[in-house]
Amino acid sequence: FIKCVLSLYNKVIPPTIHYERPNRKIDFGNSPFYVNTLLKKWEVSDGPLRAGVSSFGMGGTNVHIVLENYEYPDKVQDDNYKLLMFSAKSRVALGHMLGEWKKYFNEQPDVDMSEIAYVLENKRSRFTFRKAIGCSSAVDAVKKLESVSFEKIKRIASEQKKIAFMFPGQGNQYAKMCFGLYKEIATFRMYVDRCFEIQNEYNSETKKLWLDGTDSDFMNTTVSQPLIFIMEYCIARLLMDFGIKPDIIMGYSFGEYAAACIAGVFSLEDALFVVNKRARLMERTEKGVMLNIPLERERCMRYTSLIEDLSIAIDNGSSCVVAGGIDAIEKCEDALKKDKIMSMRIGVEYGSHSHLMIPIVERFTEALGSIEFHENKIPMVSCVTGEFVNGSQIMKASYWSNHLTECVKYYEAVKMLDSLESKYILIEMGPGRNLLTMALRGIGEEKLICAIDTIRIKSRNIPDVKYLYDKLGILYDNGIEIEYKLNADISSYGINILPNYPFEKNSFGKQLMTDEVFQLGKN
Repeated sequence: FIKCVLSLYNKVIPPTIHYERPNRKIDFGNSPFYVNTLLKKWEVSDGPLRAGVSSFGMGGTNVHIVLENYEYPDKVQDDNYKLLMFSAKSRVALGHMLGEWKKYFNEQPDVDMSEIAYVLENKRSRFTFRKAIGCSSAVDAVKKLESVSFEKIKRIASEQKKIAFMFPGQGNQYAKMCFGLYKEIATFRMYVDRCFEIQNEYNSETKKLWLDGTDSDFMNTTVSQPLIFIMEYCIARLLMDFGIKPDIIMGYSFGEYAAACIAGVFSLEDALFVVNKRARLMERTEKGVMLNIPLERERCMRYTSLIEDLSIAIDNGSSCVVAGGIDAIEKCEDALKKDKIMSMRIGVEYGSHSHLMIPIVERFTEALGSIEFHENKIPMVSCVTGEFVNGSQIMKASYWSNHLTECVKYYEAVKMLDSLESKYILIEMGPGRNLLTMALRGIGEEKLICAIDTIRIKSRNIPDVKYLYDKLGILYDNGIEIEYKLNADISSYGINILPNYPFEKNSFGKQLMTDEVFQLGKN
């Protein structure tokens, strides 16, 4: 049987050993049969190779089995970005493993990377030392493996981790934001399409502007606010489907609406209703400007106290954002220049979280009366209070109407997290790392496991999927299990033998014997 299988696999017919001449009673000449005397290629004009194996038992039980060779289908290589997930029980073993894979990729530059990624993700065990690399080819994988710094690879922390989703506000939005994810990840596309289906009730042009809009289009708050909400909501839902579930949710300024929706405070339909109502009401307010100033609150108050029509809208600890009318902001900019202090305008045309919102508070409160609030299912940190918010607070319309005018206390919220006995994995849901950068100033290094962003900023010319997968790799390295299959199922395996888990040689003899016995054994 084994000989027959090997013959089919190698497509050769071996000679019959010790054969010299046939039995005189067998008439081979008048039959289709012959005795093969030489090693020969096994070929047929059409169809697969087949062979029969018979087994005759002494007791009369006979078995005949028909074997057929398997033809490996031609595989179509794709250049899609893939995440290769390695893990081992020790740093040394992981180093050996990555070395073996680098050697393999050098020897097999045309190997099917889809199969490699699938096997590593689904057929290999998970251990406490990990390294994920993103690549699209074997050559790319070798480059990534050569750049791995083994000194930075640490055992996965055994302490309880808390995952915090952080939702930013406006300012970094751009056309086709997350379009690569929309095009290549079906789950993300499903969520986005559902959001735009609801959004069409309020503005049927939002999706078109997302795909073809200009920078000036995204200065319009009726475009930017719904779009930012949709992308932040959808990236959060995607990560949750991947198995990355938040323990804490925090929204920064306008980002608190996406955070509340993910926490279950209001439904997606109600959330988009509120977001669009808020945007349209803000459009009717006095045109304003928001200015980022790298000064603490007390120093910023020196300028707001001297200039009318100016409020501190956001307190980021080491910096603040002030909001006010155009004339007031220009006066503030001039005063800062005289004091040789740099400032930067945020890409919005309205003064959120300031006195400029007071005229719309009443109408916004009325609109909130038509939606259904629920208690948050995920612990939520309020950037209005800087503390964990309870269900009774977040379910009141007054909380959200006050949200329009109240100063955002982001730094206080971050310091509150730092005061807890927890270690954090911070994940920013919008474009860029603004929230992470500010959070790193308030959360001690010893309490931070890792901090990642998920959506590239406009200036980073990197494919969206590559950007996200590299960030997921960081989560994997830090012990977060990704439940979703990042790498698609494969229809068949190739014939290549992949590197296996490396044998880590350890000598235990000397530990179990006295020195005298050990030396005797060596001799």
